[in-house]
Amino acid sequence: MKRNGETVRKKALMLSSVASMIDQFNMPNIRLLLELGYDVDVACNFEKGNTCDRRQIDRMRRTLRELGVAGHQWDCPRNIRAVRACCIAYGQLVRLLRSQRYDLIHCHSPIGAALARLAAHRERIPVIYTAHGFHFYRGAPLKNWLLYYPVEAALARWTEVLITVNQEDYRFAKRYLKAKKVCRILGVGIDISQLQKPPKHDVRHRYHIPEDAQVLLSVGELSRRKNHRMVLSALAKLRKENVYYMICGQGALKKELLRQAVQLGVAKRVRVVGFQRDVSALYWNADIFVFPSVQEGMPAALMEAMAVGLPCVVSDIRGNRELIDAQGGVRFSVRKKGQLPEALTKLLENETLRQSCGSYNRRKIRAYDTQVVQAQMRKIYGQMKHKQKNTKQVKVLHILKSGHFAGAEHIALTICKNCREPYQAAYASEKGEIQERLQKDGIAYFPMKKLNLKELNRVIRAYQPDIVHAHDFTASVLCALVKRRYLLISHLHNNPLWIRRWNIRSVCYRAMRHRMDAVLLVSKAIREEAVFLKDRKSRAIVVGNPVNVRYVRQLAQEAVADAPDLLFVGRLTRQKAPEQFIRIVYGLCKKGIPVRALMLGEGELLAPCRALIRKLGLTEIVCMKGFVSNPYPYMRQARLLLMPSAWEGYGLAAAEALAVGTPVLVSPVGGLKEQLLDIPYAWCSSENAFVKKAAKLLTDQKLYEAYRKKILRRACIGDLDTYMQKLQYIYEGCKP
Repeated sequence: MKRNGETVRKKALMLSSVASMIDQFNMPNIRLLLELGYDVDVACNFEKGNTCDRRQIDRMRRTLRELGVAGHQWDCPRNIRAVRACCIAYGQLVRLLRSQRYDLIHCHSPIGAALARLAAHRERIPVIYTAHGFHFYRGAPLKNWLLYYPVEAALARWTEVLITVNQEDYRFAKRYLKAKKVCRILGVGIDISQLQKPPKHDVRHRYHIPEDAQVLLSVGELSRRKNHRMVLSALAKLRKENVYYMICGQGALKKELLRQAVQLGVAKRVRVVGFQRDVSALYWNADIFVFPSVQEGMPAALMEAMAVGLPCVVSDIRGNRELIDAQGGVRFSVRKKGQLPEALTKLLENETLRQSCGSYNRRKIRAYDTQVVQAQMRKIYGQMKHKQKNTKQVKVLHILKSGHFAGAEHIALTICKNCREPYQAAYASEKGEIQERLQKDGIAYFPMKKLNLKELNRVIRAYQPDIVHAHDFTASVLCALVKRRYLLISHLHNNPLWIRRWNIRSVCYRAMRHRMDAVLLVSKAIREEAVFLKDRKSRAIVVGNPVNVRYVRQLAQEAVADAPDLLFVGRLTRQKAPEQFIRIVYGLCKKGIPVRALMLGEGELLAPCRALIRKLGLTEIVCMKGFVSNPYPYMRQARLLLMPSAWEGYGLAAAEALAVGTPVLVSPVGGLKEQLLDIPYAWCSSENAFVKKAAKLLTDQKLYEAYRKKILRRACIGDLDTYMQKLQYIYEGCKP
C-alpha cells in the first residue's frame, strides 16, 4: 500500500474502555495482527476503572513497548450516563484517528465501541466490534433494552464485522442487527496447557485455611454484576464450619462485602484475596467454583475453572448455560435464593459427584482453547485484510479420500492453517475423525459420504473453488474427470508399490495428467519410481513436507505417563509394517534386553497386531495405545523411533521425532532414505538389522549419545515457512 508515494504497512487500532480488557483478553489478538503485517496501536484508559492492579498495568505497558505497540491514554467512561465524559472521549478519539490514519479498528466494551464506531464512520475506517455480552438479553431489565438496544441497532450498520461470544447473542445479532458480517467465536480463549500445571505454592497455608476445609472459589470483579453477596448469604445458611469462601478480584464493593460477611457471622471463613496474577494456584486449591453473576457473555474465569477440573455451581444465565450442564455442575436461579445453598450442599456432600463433574468439565473445555479462538480470529483478520486490498479471495479446496488423520491429512491440515492472503482454504473428505480436528482449527469442512463423482460435484458446486488441491491418487483422478474452470493441483504424498508398474490405476493417472495444472511430490523417490511421471519430469515439483518445529516442540512438553524405549507411530497398515515392529521387539527380548514398547495408531491391522503380541508373549512389554491426537510427548520421551515401513513417500513421523530430539531407525525406502541420506547407520534393511542396531544403541549409552548428536545435527527437517512460501509461489503460478 502507498501513501504519498511511499510504501507503508497497514495500521490497526485495538481499542477498549479500560486497559484490563486489553491485558486479559486482547494480547493474543495484538500479536496476531503484528504477525499478519499490521502496525498496532492501543487506546484505552490506563488510569481508571481497571479490574487488575497498577503493577499489572505497568507490566502490560512494558510488554506493549517490547512488541513495538504504542499506547494512547483514552479517557473513556464506563457509565452511559456520563454524557460529558463521553463527549470528551469522542473528541480525543477523533483527533487520534486523524493523526494516525488507521486502516482498521478493533473495539471492545459497549460505550467504547459506540464511540469508536461513531468516530470511525466519520473518518471512513472499517471497524470490528467484539461484543463480550450484549447488555440487552433474555431477562435483562427493561431500561437496558431502552438504552442499549437502539444504539446497537443503529451502529451495527456501521460495523464491518460484529463478533459475538455466545450462541444467544449470535442468533439475536444475525436476526436483528444489520452488521455487514456477524461471527461467533468461542469466547476469548484460555491457555489450557498452562492451567493444568499444579501450582508451586500452597494457597491454603498462605491464607490460613485448614487443610481439611472445603473451599468455595469465585473469581471476578467486586461489583454488583458479579453478585458475590449471594454466595455470602448462602455460606451463612449452610452452617458448615469447615467450608471457606475465597473471592479473587478487586473493585468498589470490597468493604461492603466484608461488612456483609461480619453481619452474617461468616467473616472468619471468607478470604478476599484481591487481584492475583497467578489465578491457577487458587483453582487448584479449591473444591468448588461458584459463579453467581447476573450477567455474562462468555466468562473466562468459568472456563479456567473447568480447565483445572473443578465442579461448578453457576447462575442460570447466558454464557454459563453454554458451558455448564448437568454433567459439569449445577445451575441455579439468581431470583430464587434457596437454590444456591441446595446446589452447594449437593456437591459438598458428594465427593464422587465433584470428581465426575470436574473430569467432564476438563474434557468439554478443550474446544475453547486459545489456539481454537486464535484460528477463528486469524480468519476474521485475514478476511478484513483481503477486503481492504480490494483483491478477490482465491478459494482453495483441499480434497482427500480418507477421513482419518494420518500423514497426508496432517499436511493438508497444516497448509489450511498456515495459508496466507489472498488464499482461503477449505477441506473436503469422506466423513471421519478428521472433522473434529478441522472444527478445532476453524477450517471450513465439506464431508462426503464417499469420494465419488456425484459427491465431488456436489462439494465443488457448493464451494466454487478457484484452485482444487487434491492430496492423493484417487482424488487427483476424480477431480481431473470433473474439472471445470478451476485449476487442479495433484499432490502425491506416498509411493505405494503399484506406481512402479503399469496397471489400471497408473494408466488412469497417466490419462488424466494433461488436465492437471501442477503435480507436487513429497520426495524424489516418487518421481523416480512412478512409471506415469517418467516422460514429463519437468511438470512434477518436489516440495518435501513441512514441520512446524516450534509448534511440535511446544506440544511435546505435555506430561504423559508412558516413557517407552521403542516407539511406533502411524496407521496400522501394510505400508507401515506394524507386525514387523512387534517382531523386532520380540528379537530384542530374546537377546535379554529389557525394553518397553509403545504403538500409537489405528487401522485394519489392529486385530492381527494384538494377536501377534499375545502369541509372542509380549502383552506386558508392548502397549497398543491407539490413536492419540498429540503423539509428540511420547516421541520426546522415547529412546528410539522405529519405522520399518514397506514404503514411504516422505516419512513425516521421522522428521517430527528428530524435531523433538529423538533418534530414529528406518527402512531405507523412499523419503525416509532421502531424509537420512548422509546417515546410513539409520537404515535397517531387515528385521535382523533393526534388532542389532537397536540393541547396540539401547545398551551402549556412549554410542547412543554419539548417534543422537550426529543424526540431529545432520538430518534434514523441512521448514514450515519455506514450505508455505514455495507453495504460495506454486499457487500464484496457478492463480486465475
